Amino acid sequence: MKVIRVDSGKLLKSFIEMADDIYRGDENYVPYMKRDLYKILKQLVLNDKEYTALLVKYGKKYVGRVLFNVAKNKQHKEFGACGFFTMFECVNSQKACNAMLSVMSNDLKSKGVKYVEGPFFCYDQDNRRGVLLNDFELPPTVMTSYNPYYYQDLLESFGFTKATDLLSYRLNIEKFDVERYTNISTRVQKMVGFYVKSYTGTEREMYDVEKIMKSASTDINYQEAPDINVIRSVATDWKAFINYEFIKLAYKSDNNEPIGFVMAVPDFHQVFIKMQGKINLRTLFVAMHAKKKINTLRGMLQYVVPEYQGKGILASMYAAMFESALKHNIVSMDAGTIVEKNDQSNNVIKEAGGELYRVYRIYGKNI
Repeated sequence: MKVIRVDSGKLLKSFIEMADDIYRGDENYVPYMKRDLYKILKQLVLNDKEYTALLVKYGKKYVGRVLFNVAKNKQHKEFGACGFFTMFECVNSQKACNAMLSVMSNDLKSKGVKYVEGPFFCYDQDNRRGVLLNDFELPPTVMTSYNPYYYQDLLESFGFTKATDLLSYRLNIEKFDVERYTNISTRVQKMVGFYVKSYTGTEREMYDVEKIMKSASTDINYQEAPDINVIRSVATDWKAFINYEFIKLAYKSDNNEPIGFVMAVPDFHQVFIKMQGKINLRTLFVAMHAKKKINTLRGMLQYVVPEYQGKGILASMYAAMFESALKHNIVSMDAGTIVEKNDQSNNVIKEAGGELYRVYRIYGKNI
C-alpha cells in the first residue's frame, strides 16, 4: 500500500476518477462534472499549490483519496491556521484510511498546524460539508454530501471526533398552507414594518445581500460572510442554476433598509445524476429534458439582521418563496445544512413543517 502525492495531470485524473470505483453500482451517486472539476483542481493543486492531493494505491488500483489545505478556522481562533480536508473517499479499509490520513496529518504538522477539521467542500467551506450519517436510500440534493455508510467508522477509528453536526429538513410544499401563511405574513409585515420582494440581480441588491450577511453572521456560522466580489462572482457563475423567484429579500418599509435574505436553488442533482459526470451532445440533450422536471428546491442561505430576528421576517420570506415554488411545480424543499446550535434557523424550519431527515457531521482532530 502506497500513498502518492498528486503532482501531474495524469495523477489528477486518477484522483478524480477513483471515486467512480467507490460508488460503482450505487444509483444514488451524483458524480462531479469531471471536466470542470479537473480545471478547478489543476489550478488549486498543480498551479497555485494551495491544496495538497493524496492518493492511496494498493496493487494496481487506487483505493483512497483526500485533498487538504491550511486556512483560518472561525470556530478555533486559538489555533490560528488549521488544516481542512475535503474530497475524502476510501474503500472500507482502515489500513488504507490510516495510511492516507497519517501522511496528511504529518504534512500539516510540518506546517505548524495543530488541528484539522472536515470534510468540507473544496474551496467553499459552506457547501457539501460533513459526512452523511443517515438516510442513504435517496440521492443527495445539490451541494450536500453523500458517502458510503462506513465513512463515520473510518474517521472515528483514526481518532477524529465530532466537531459539530449539520441538520437538513424536508418540507412538503404541497401540504404547506400557503394562503394561510401568506395572510399571516401580510399582517406581520404591516405590524413590524417591512416588505418582501424577489431578487432581480441588480448591483444594489448584491450590496444589500452583502450588508445583511455581514450583519447577521455570528460565530455559529462556519463560513465568513462573503464580500461583494464573491457575491458578484456567485451571481455570475451560478446564473444557469438560479431562479430569482426563489431568492427573497426583506426591507424596512420606511427607509428601504435591507433586513433579511433567503435563497434556494432548484435541485440540479436531478439533472446531474442523469449526466453521470459527462458533458456531450447526448447528456446535454438528457439534461434539457431533466431540467424541466425538477420538483425540489435546496434551501441554501437564510439571514436576518440581529435587531429584526424573531419577528417573523424569515417566515414571511419563506411564505413568499413557497408561493413562487408552487407556480413552478416545486413540491418539496431540502432546507439545510443548518448548524445544530443555530436554534433560530432550526426552529423556523420546524415551525414551517420541516421534518429532520439527514444529519451531516464535521469531524475534528488535534494532531
